[in-house]
Formats: sequence, structure tokens, C-alpha cells
Amino acid sequence: MSLQWDIRRDEACRRDDVGLRLFHSLKRFIMRFNIIVPVAWVFSLTFGLVGCEESGHADGQGGSGGGGQVGSGGGEIGGDLPACSAGPVQADSDVFDPTQVYLVGTRVEGACGMDAVAHWSSPNVHVGAFDCYFDDFSAKVRPSDGRLLYTIGFEGLLHEFRCDDCAASGGTPEEDPVIPTTPCSPEDNGILDFLVSPAGATVHKCWSDAFTWYDASGKVIYIDKPGEELVHVGHGDLALTTSTIVRLSTGKATPIIGLPSHSFLTVRAREPGSFLVAIGATNPELWEVGANGIARKRGEYPALPAGAQSVGYSSRLEACGALLQFANGPMVFQDIIVRRELGGASAVVYDEATNPEVKIHISSLMTGP
Repeated sequence: MSLQWDIRRDEACRRDDVGLRLFHSLKRFIMRFNIIVPVAWVFSLTFGLVGCEESGHADGQGGSGGGGQVGSGGGEIGGDLPACSAGPVQADSDVFDPTQVYLVGTRVEGACGMDAVAHWSSPNVHVGAFDCYFDDFSAKVRPSDGRLLYTIGFEGLLHEFRCDDCAASGGTPEEDPVIPTTPCSPEDNGILDFLVSPAGATVHKCWSDAFTWYDASGKVIYIDKPGEELVHVGHGDLALTTSTIVRLSTGKATPIIGLPSHSFLTVRAREPGSFLVAIGATNPELWEVGANGIARKRGEYPALPAGAQSVGYSSRLEACGALLQFANGPMVFQDIIVRRELGGASAVVYDEATNPEVKIHISSLMTGP
């Protein structure tokens, strides 16, 4: 089961997402070949990386659907957030709802090639039998068609999840289409990271340059700078960095004003042109940052529900602003998922103590941008 603890985020965590990806690829390698490594070594590596997963580089999204480029246009802070939906959701096909949050877990803890995707409300309904090196932390839903995009450790390609018998297949390099990521090349310069825009366009980086972002055509659209690393792609040509709002069509950057912390739990793009930003590991709050860089507080999340001991390493926002996070239950290695609504309910919505078919094992939460 996953190792989770109270997250202490700081500036040094901002770009450790690459380290996390390498760690999870190494984890797959160890499981596949039954390599024995010292427990202390695994603990030190895990504790050194987990907890930085969403800091600064939140759950930025990217995706291409066979093309498309980041567009132009503007947008400001919108009105009321949409109402949160009630009732269970099932992941029973290879098309997902980008407004929902899903669990990317495993059917057999510690086993290679058994990763599966389920909605937290229906963890016994799942799809996929992903490749052993499947990078759960890369998984994102492309809003234009609901397809799951992902990478595989050490491979260097971007895949689109497809399945016929969705409960038992899909998520392998042989079955799933490859999305072009020019100028990355799997032979010697594979894809390092990618984001998905709300329109379904992808942006990506290559192994050889951890700072340069390209669109689907291979055009340079942004170069990370210290303190201004790309975090999330939004509507139109807007993008969020760790400290600015950027128009990718012109490169113009506007400083973010009024946001108390730039260590983000997670981010979500919002129409017509703003970003919902969850901050605060202990007492989380939801803020909205407009195209003009001005941030305003949307509200505070309630305290953890009874039975939740501490928050874990993965956080995602539903379109309605509800915050979902991995957490610890009262028992040893009891993995749970907590869901909190602004000024509303706080509940444990998934609990491994009930023995669900899809479990958490160094796993991730997944949604659209």
C-alpha cells in the first residue's frame, strides 16, 4: 500500500515531478524482474520525492487528439462554480468524463501489469490492464473526446488508451495509438512530460531539454525560467506558471497578485479564462486566478472527516471545485480517499478497508485539465 504522510511543501519541491516519474519507472522495473533492494534505500528515495508531486507543477494537463494547437483568446474570472453532481460514476469504457476525478490504482498490489482505472465512487468497476511500466502519474483525460493519455517509463512515447474488452485489456504499447510529440524521438530523445489544454491540444517536453515546451507541431511555445515553470495550460492561449499568467501566443507574462502561496496542491482550468488553484496542505483553500493575474479566494475546505488521519501525496479538483486527496485511515497502511466541498461536506469516499477491487499502491488521481 502507499506510504503517505503530512506533506510539507516548499520551493525546493517545485520541479521534482521528473524525479517522481523516474522513481515510479524504477519501481516498475524492480517489480517486473523481482529485484531485491534494501528497504532503507526504498524508504529514503520515496520520502525524498513523494509530497513534491503536486507542488508548483500541479496536475498540469496536456493532450492532442491527433493535432490541434494552443489557441488564442482571452477570458476572465467566471461566476459561480457549477453544482457538484450526486450519485456514483462508473469507469466501464475507454472514454472518461473530464470533469470527474478517477483513481489510477491496481488490481493486485505489488504485481506488474495490473494497473487499472476506476471512479472512486465505484472502485469495483474498472478498465485496463496497463503495461508494467505504465506511469500512473502521467495519466490525464483529454476533454475533447474523453480519452486517457499516458506515458510509459523508459519508453519516451505518448499513448492514447483504447480497449475492446476494457476490463481486461488496453494500456499497452502494442494496442494503444501513439500521439506525435515532435521533436521528441523515443530512440534517443523521448517525451519527458506533457500537459493537456481544455480544447484537447497537447504541449510537451523532451528528454534532452527539461525546460522547453513544444506544441503538437513541434513549435516552441514556452521555455521554463527559474520561478516561472509551466504548470497548467488553460483556455485560449492562457497558461499558468508557478508565479505568472502567460499568453502562449505572445509570451507576455503577468505576475500573479494576491495569492498567499505559490505551492499548489492542484490546478484546474476554468472558462472563460481563469485557473482554480488549491493551496494549503494543512488547511486547504480554493483560489481563482484570472487572466489579469489577480487572485481571489473562492472559499475554504472543511476539516478532514472522522477517520482521516493525514493527507497523502495526490490531489485533484473536480470541475465543481470539490477537492479529492489520498489520505491515511486509522489502521496501518489503510489508504483512503477524502472528498471535500467548499463550505460543505467532508467525507471518506473510498476506503481500502472495504477491500475494493482497485486499490492504491503508489498510485495517482486522474482528471481533465
